Amino acid sequence: MKIKHAKRKKHNRNATLKVVISAVFVILILHFVFFVYSDGPKTSVARAGSIENVISTSGYVIREEYVLNSPADGTLSCLVGEGERVSKNSIVAGIYTGIEDEETQLKLNSINERLLAYGEGISSEQYKADETFSVEYQTRTTINNIVAATQKTDMERVLEEKQQLVRVLDRYKSSDEETTYASLVREKQEIESSLNAVSSQITTPVSGVFSTQIDGFESFFDTTDISKITADILDKADKISIKKNNSKAIQDKPVAKIFDNFEWYYAAQLDANQAMDLRINSTVKIRFSDISNDLLPATVCALNKTADGRTVMVISCNRYEDMIYRLRRAETEIVLGTYSGLKLPKAAIHMDEENRTGVYVLRDGVMLFKQVEVLYAGDTSIIIKESTSSSGVMLYDEVIVSGRNLQDGRRL
Repeated sequence: MKIKHAKRKKHNRNATLKVVISAVFVILILHFVFFVYSDGPKTSVARAGSIENVISTSGYVIREEYVLNSPADGTLSCLVGEGERVSKNSIVAGIYTGIEDEETQLKLNSINERLLAYGEGISSEQYKADETFSVEYQTRTTINNIVAATQKTDMERVLEEKQQLVRVLDRYKSSDEETTYASLVREKQEIESSLNAVSSQITTPVSGVFSTQIDGFESFFDTTDISKITADILDKADKISIKKNNSKAIQDKPVAKIFDNFEWYYAAQLDANQAMDLRINSTVKIRFSDISNDLLPATVCALNKTADGRTVMVISCNRYEDMIYRLRRAETEIVLGTYSGLKLPKAAIHMDEENRTGVYVLRDGVMLFKQVEVLYAGDTSIIIKESTSSSGVMLYDEVIVSGRNLQDGRRL
């Protein structure tokens, strides 16, 4: 009985051992299958794309600005529109005295702004003339002209067409109905008759663009010598609070300005790495993301360094962009270059045994190494030159981004 019991125990141990060995074998097979199929190469399709080499900055818009001071206490009444170009010796505004309440001030300013849309030297009778075309036709034509001028960034033409649209819509009144233009003129005359006479008119001695956006920086930066715009100057500018416009005019205090919109500057402090990518007289592009996605061509005209190693970039631009004249402190993107080609994840780049730069392409289940020309490498993506033959990377190729055992000619 003892012998049989011993044999039975031995048999049980052998059976248990076989079960353990089988389990281990199954686990190894499952692990291998999991390794082969779950850790297969991850791919990305090669598509056309582009990457900008961008420096993000925070700095100042700088212009040549001529300040117009108020000749007396009172309320400013503008005779030209905000952002409108004026010629030398033009009467651009007047100062009214005797306006005691803010409501009257705002009402008079609003009437003047609406009258500006009709242009100068136009009488109310002109809005009762016989019409050759329908209001629908003229409205549609004027809107098309606005769209076309906007696409060409001809903002002066856009303003003219907007004024024309106001006139077109206003002239289509019934014969016994007063036009908006006439009613505005009458309302303005009634307000002015209740006030004292204009104490003085404001005439501009220079030509340029008119604005009432006085912020306190009009004479802060020296545009005659941009080499003086250093990091120390920008530090001082950062401590200045930008002024807000006041509807009340104070004698000998700024109420408006005329600025040159043909050439303006942008100054920003850069770190050492950013400054290394720039050269004097090199061409860059600047984007003011807060107002537009447009890229404006500009020239690096100064890289001013201080003793402590800080660098201020000053660029100049002669391209007009609507609303830039309202900016002073601004966040921008300086685009050093735009690179186009096939866009891939940066992880796709590898070096083969011959130290050639390339990527692994998956074609018909075969892994193939293709040498590439990297046009630009960003933080996470790259741009490579597109090949027109199967010997290189072509559009819509399946490129391996990650995986193990990457080998040229390996079949998956």
